[in-house]
Amino acid sequence: QIQSGDAITSHEWFGLYRTYETSRAFYVHDKPSVFHVLPKRDLDAATVDAIRGWFAARAKPRRAIETVAWMSPSMTMIVMLVFTALWVWLGD
Repeated sequence: QIQSGDAITSHEWFGLYRTYETSRAFYVHDKPSVFHVLPKRDLDAATVDAIRGWFAARAKPRRAIETVAWMSPSMTMIVMLVFTALWVWLGD
């Protein structure tokens, strides 16, 4: 179960597609095109090890290059915003 503010999402975690781990977070894919971010900032070393073990039993973990895993969603959003701004600007 994932809770963020008032929103709560429940998933059956036994069917994880894959996981990526960086120094800042775990990226958990339950489908090829959908992932959830589990930040490590408030987790102690024992908890990180327990989560890593839990994921290893349920999905094939793959190390992600820190900058690629962290920047890809950001770069996608920037490109979308630039494209939308140009589309609106040229449409007037």
